[in-house]
Amino acid sequence: MVAISRSSALIGFHDQFLSLLIFLPSATRRTALLELLPREVSGHNDYAHIYPSLCRVQDVKHFLVTAPLAPGCAALDASAQNDVARQRSQLKCDVTVPLPAVDVALESMLAWLDAGG
Repeated sequence: MVAISRSSALIGFHDQFLSLLIFLPSATRRTALLELLPREVSGHNDYAHIYPSLCRVQDVKHFLVTAPLAPGCAALDASAQNDVARQRSQLKCDVTVPLPAVDVALESMLAWLDAGG
């Protein structure tokens, strides 16, 4: 927690680790979070809105990169019996993160952090 309280940003995949953003020092300086999220999950379920909402409450700037599910997850996804089970199975899959998209997001995040003075 001490390391996070001294940081300006967190970067990670959509999971419980990102909830540590509540320890970022957003009251004293600009802070940001870069979330990597499976594309199939983004935008159409409650899971995709957890960290943007938490960031708003904590006054942390949210950046997002979506990534396609890795090959092999389609079979896991197809075996899900309902939408909730399908969404949960997608969150357990590996993703293939496009590095150019991460690079653009990191540049934007760093520029935003630097603009705070």
